Amino acid sequence: MKKLQFTLLLLFAFAFSQQSIAQHTTAQNKEVRNKGTINASDKTATVITHNDLKYYVIDGIWYGKFKNKYVLRQAPEGARIDYLPQDGEMVTITGINYYKCKGVFYKKIKKDLYEVARP
Repeated sequence: MKKLQFTLLLLFAFAFSQQSIAQHTTAQNKEVRNKGTINASDKTATVITHNDLKYYVIDGIWYGKFKNKYVLRQAPEGARIDYLPQDGEMVTITGINYYKCKGVFYKKIKKDLYEVARP
C-alpha cells in the first residue's frame, strides 16, 4: 500500500511539474505584436465619411485614425466608395453579384459607385 501511495505521489508531482514547465516555456516564447495599426505617414489613404465618422481605406483595408496611427476597423455596411480595391474577385451570392476584397464585400450601386455590403 505504501508503494502504491508513493508511486501515485511521484506520478502526481511529475504530471504537475511538466504542466508548469510547458506553460513557462510558452510564456517565454510568446511574441508580442502591435497588430492592426500602421503609421499615418506610411501610405496615402482614401478618406470615406460614413455616419459622421471618418474611415481611411489603404489597399482595400479599412482604418480609423487615432493620434498619428491608422487603427484597423471593420468596413461599415452602407459606406460608399468610388473605386474598387485591387486584388479582389467577383462572387455571386443568392443571384447577386458582389466584389470581394480582403474580406469586404462591395455591391455596385451605379457606375463608379460601390457600397459595402453584408451578403
